[in-house]
Amino acid sequence: MGPGPELDAALAEALGKPNVRRFRSRYVYDNAGYVNGKPTGPVMGTVDVEEYSTTWSGMELVVEEMHRIDNGERFNLALGWFPNDKEWGADFDEWGVESRAFTTTAPHAVAIAALLALKGDTAHE
Repeated sequence: MGPGPELDAALAEALGKPNVRRFRSRYVYDNAGYVNGKPTGPVMGTVDVEEYSTTWSGMELVVEEMHRIDNGERFNLALGWFPNDKEWGADFDEWGVESRAFTTTAPHAVAIAALLALKGDTAHE
């Protein structure tokens, strides 16, 4: 899957964002009413799905979400640039099961690796 809104929506859903859906020309999810990680009440509107697979700030959010899932004990990220192949490699090593991806951009590689780890798949090259 290439970088962009469809991958971002699939990852948002895998990360547990509520009611991910297409709304006009973008993807959104329900704002579940959380402040500082604590529930504050009913749904309070919608939020645009973050650009996980196309921006470095989105990539940072993926890493934070993956660590938040289990306080950083289960998913460990390895990210590297391979100059000979001119591609980035990302791997969320989950208890010895590698979920790795190789693509031309780091945010895309991290997004794919996170999606594979959350779905229990092992490789995308």
